[in-house]
Amino acid sequence: MTGEDFLALASSSLLFGDMLREVVRERSDSNVARMLDLSADGMQVGAQGESPEMSNEAK
Repeated sequence: MTGEDFLALASSSLLFGDMLREVVRERSDSNVARMLDLSADGMQVGAQGESPEMSNEAK
C-alpha cells in the first residue's frame, strides 16, 4: 500500500464518518451522535501520532 492509497482510504473513511454523523443528527439520537463525535476526535488525534486512549484520559 502506497502513501497515496493510505490517504485515499483515510479520507474516504472520514467522509463516511461525516455522512454517518449527519444521518444520526437528522434522527436526533444524541447519544449515538456523541459517541461518533468522540470516536472521530480519537481518529483525528490518532492521525497526528498520539493514541486515542491518551487523548480520552486527558479529557
